[in-house]
Order: sequence, then C-alpha cells, then structure tokens
Amino acid sequence: MNSFVVAIIAIILSYVYISYYYRYPENIKILNAYEKNFNTTLLLEKQPIILLDNPYPTLTIAKEHILPYLFSKKIDYIPLVWNKNPSKYLFITTDKDTEIHLLPASKKLQHMQPSPEDVLITLQIVPSQIVILPFHWHYYSASDLNILGIDDYITWALP
Repeated sequence: MNSFVVAIIAIILSYVYISYYYRYPENIKILNAYEKNFNTTLLLEKQPIILLDNPYPTLTIAKEHILPYLFSKKIDYIPLVWNKNPSKYLFITTDKDTEIHLLPASKKLQHMQPSPEDVLITLQIVPSQIVILPFHWHYYSASDLNILGIDDYITWALP
C-alpha cells in the first residue's frame, strides 16, 4: 500500500511540475541584460531575453557558461518559415544585422501563420547579441539564424 501512495504522490507532483511549463505570462516584455550581469533567475519570467554583449565565439560555449547544467542540441532553421521553440530555451544569434519576429507562446499559429489580429514583436539584433527565447514561443526571420536548443529532461520529452 505504501508504494501505491508514493506512486500517486509522485504522479501528482509530476503533473503539477509539468503544468508550469504550459503556463505563459500574460504581460509580455523583452528583457535586456549584459552577459557579465546576467542572472539565471531572469529565465523564470518566461520572457524573451536579449544578451546585449556576446563574448563567446559559439553558442555552445555561451551555453556552457550560462546554463552548464542543461544539455543542448543544434536546431536547423529555415528562413521565411514560422517556427515554434521545442526546447526549454532557444539561443539565437546571427552573423549579420537581422530582424526577428516573435509571437508569444500563448498565441497559436493558424496554417503556419500568425492570426491577423495578433501583435508581433520585432527585434533588431546584431551579431554581438544572443536572444534567449522561452519554451513554445514562435519566431520568424528572413535571414539565416544560428540556433541552439537548451533542454532539461522534462522539456526534452514534452510535445
């Protein structure tokens, strides 16, 4: 009987923990930070973050300095197509000045496009910046992007 109760409690706790991944902020804001002052507690706000200075030569090295306890995977990006972030965090950078359009996670794409009523967020980024995009945010750019998905064991298994 004790193992049954422990299993039920574990299932309930897992459900509550996973449900937080699908709770999105109501008020959207873009957070800006410098890498030397960056605090990982900013990630808990589930808002896009722009690291205004990127001293690292690759996104993998940046990930190792910022989030060494999570694992990463290379994400291929096709320009001119709306994509949804499948990872806990997405690190995005570019080799030239670029516009990136964002749609919050609380909004849904209709036929691979945002609804005409949706308000898009447009970021102007330069090669010395990294955009950190939270789970399930949508992104679009006409330029090539360098993207690295950052996951934990929970988001790795979530749809």
